[in-house]
Amino acid sequence: MALPPLADLAGNARRLAGRRRALRALALAPLALLAACRQPLRMPFNVARVGVLAPLTGDRTDEGREMAAAVRLAVEEWNGVGGVAGIHLELVEMDETWPRAAAILGADPRMLLVAGGTSALPIAELLAQPDHPAAVVLHRTASGPLPAGVVELAPSVAQVAEVAAAAIAFNFGPVTLSAVSSGSAEAVEQARAFLSFAPGRGLIIRQTLTLQAVETSYTQAALAVRQAAPQVLYVVGQGIDAGALWSELRPRDARVRLVLGPGVLDEGFYRTAGGFFEGVSAIDLTLQPEEAPGGQRFVAAFAARFGRAPGGAAARAYDAIGLGMAAMRAAITGSELPSRAAVRQALTAQERFPGVLREYRLRDGAPAGWKLAISRLERDRRRVLIGEPEIP
Repeated sequence: MALPPLADLAGNARRLAGRRRALRALALAPLALLAACRQPLRMPFNVARVGVLAPLTGDRTDEGREMAAAVRLAVEEWNGVGGVAGIHLELVEMDETWPRAAAILGADPRMLLVAGGTSALPIAELLAQPDHPAAVVLHRTASGPLPAGVVELAPSVAQVAEVAAAAIAFNFGPVTLSAVSSGSAEAVEQARAFLSFAPGRGLIIRQTLTLQAVETSYTQAALAVRQAAPQVLYVVGQGIDAGALWSELRPRDARVRLVLGPGVLDEGFYRTAGGFFEGVSAIDLTLQPEEAPGGQRFVAAFAARFGRAPGGAAARAYDAIGLGMAAMRAAITGSELPSRAAVRQALTAQERFPGVLREYRLRDGAPAGWKLAISRLERDRRRVLIGEPEIP
């Protein structure tokens, strides 16, 4: 048998050696990939986290989703122009009804700012931490100066109740009145505050009613209201409660007028009111975004992003995160992330902020010269603004 030439043998040897090297490289590739995964990721920019606390479950889900969507829009807009002074933003959404939700947000060392918070408990949890993030919250919990780095972008319950009593007396005169609240602690507090101011404005209280006390039987509640025969019904709490009660009451007594407290005129009210919108007025903490002089750009951007028009809760959350971002930008002095203390200090130093709804003037962490908005509903459910009383 003839042997292959020596050149062919050498070529075969080279080919076998090449195959061995390729197999060895393939065998080592997973180890190299694993080692690379163990290395810390290098980001091309610094990353700061901002959080939104909102009621994403429960009776106020619609409001919470509006808030979260508005904050998401703001974060996307900032990142679209390179972040805050070159710092990229990550958004963390947290349901404020979850136990310790605020504490979880505050425990993240990169969490520099939290916006939202519509009830006292999650805000207290957040501020209980010694090195808490800067916070722009949408609930007024204190009457005096606030801790450094906290702004409460809302009037107090007592301030709103006082103006509500004055507005009802101004628009309807010294009428008889029933006050109805949903069963939540916040709604009961609002009703008590209103009742403390109503007699001083000449309003005659015929009845107070908590819907939880009658197991949310709207027929039974409507009967109790009719027996008291008030000229005006003032409702605080959930829109779904107010609408269901009104749908039982209005067809049987066209003389009574309904006044909704802040936040009650929502989609829950429209869904359950049975189409009875005449005779309804609403007091809101702010103008609606489309009514505000500076609200058109926000309304257009929100509708383009989410396919629906924003409400007042969305605009307030957007302004809250905007105020916080302005403080974060002021706290940045170089290319590194600012400390929480620096952002808190910058937030405390803010005296004015041009928001979507208005230009905010801040004093001791709370707004000064806050204006409420009073609207009347038309038969086709359109709102007609009839006044903007200012809180003294």
